[in-house]
Amino acid sequence: RTVHLAGLSATLLEQRADGSIALRIRNDDIRIDRDVRWCSDSIVLHPVRGEDGRSLLLAEGRRILLDRSPTPTRIDNPEKVNGSIWFSDPTRLTLLPDARMFISNKAELELTNGSELHLMPGSVLELAPRAKVTADRGSRIVLHAGARIIAAPKQVKKLRRSGAWVDPPQ
Repeated sequence: RTVHLAGLSATLLEQRADGSIALRIRNDDIRIDRDVRWCSDSIVLHPVRGEDGRSLLLAEGRRILLDRSPTPTRIDNPEKVNGSIWFSDPTRLTLLPDARMFISNKAELELTNGSELHLMPGSVLELAPRAKVTADRGSRIVLHAGARIIAAPKQVKKLRRSGAWVDPPQ
């Protein structure tokens, strides 16, 4: 139940009369150029070397929403969060060592309904000066030892003040 983000994509270009198809396969597709909502127990960003050495690039004005799925994925042990009952785990996005995620100007990474972003040692989250990262109560960003967030001081201050930024226990 893990989604792996590794830069691979397949696009159907043509369905031919004889039943054959034409595909475009890419192994460097790291740009998110439309708004997306991701729900999964586990999403893993691999250290792909795409555009400017980045593993994932959120284009200007776009949004990634990490959300908890309302679709039940278990039949017992429901959790009550913010007045809602959930039969699914919160979404967890993990940046593996050496993975680099870039949030462009006017783009937003939003965590909601208990979602988590884990930056593993050696991974980097880079925010353009007008990029935005938000997390509701119960969602969090965990910066493991050796991981980095590259952002303007006011962006870092806002994240820490919100309570979303959590340093792991020593």
